[in-house]
Amino acid sequence: MADAPEPILLDLWADIVCPWCYVGRVALDRAISEEGLEGRVHRTLHSFELDPDAPVAGPDGGAGLPTNTEYLREKVGLSPEQIAEGEDRLRALADSLGVPYVDVRPSGSTRSLHRFLQAVQATVGHAAAASFFAALQDGYFSGTLDIFDPVVLAEQARAVGLPAGDAAQLAAEPTSPVGEKAENVVSHDIATARQIGVRGVPYLVVDRQFAAPGAQDVAAYRQLLRRFAD
Repeated sequence: MADAPEPILLDLWADIVCPWCYVGRVALDRAISEEGLEGRVHRTLHSFELDPDAPVAGPDGGAGLPTNTEYLREKVGLSPEQIAEGEDRLRALADSLGVPYVDVRPSGSTRSLHRFLQAVQATVGHAAAASFFAALQDGYFSGTLDIFDPVVLAEQARAVGLPAGDAAQLAAEPTSPVGEKAENVVSHDIATARQIGVRGVPYLVVDRQFAAPGAQDVAAYRQLLRRFAD
C-alpha cells in the first residue's frame, strides 16, 4: 500500500477587507481545486491589519464608518483619479475571476473580525476558518454583508461550527476568555509577520520554505502548487 502524500502547508497572512487578498484568495482557491489538491492542502490563516489605527465600528456597524474612497482620499492622500484607477483595476481582476466587486465599501478596524477568525480556526478547524474567511470576504466585496456588525460576525461564525456561547462572548465582550485567547493569536500573527518581513498582504508561505508575496493569478498559483505537490 502506497504511503499517503505529504500535506502541502500553506501559511497565509491576509486582511479580510484587503481587495488584493480577496482576488488572491479566489485565485488560490481555484488553483487548489483545479489541481485536485483539496485533500492535501493544509491552510493556516494568519491575521494582519492593513491599518491598526483604522476607526472602530460602533453600534451602527459599517454604516457608521468612512467608505474606502474616503479613507484612501483622507488617510492615504490619493486623488480621486488614483482611487478610480485602482478600483477599476481590481474590478477587472474580479470580473476575470467571475466574482462580484463593489466600488464603495465601509472601511474600519478589522481587529474584531480577526478575533472571530482565530477563534473559529482554533475551535472548529482550519477548513472552517477558510470557509468563514471566504464568507466574510464574499459578503463584503459583494456589498451583501455588514462584516463590521458583531451580530453578523456571530451568525457567520456559528454557521461554520463555532459554539453559540463562544460567538456570543466574542460579539459582546472582546476581553472575555474566548476573546482574550483569540486576541493573543492575532497579536502573535502580527508580530510574526513583522519578524519575517511582511510589509503587505496577501503573503503566502508554502511548506515553510518559499514565500509568494502579493496576489497571484490562477496559473501562477497552480504552477507553485505543482512544484510542491510533486
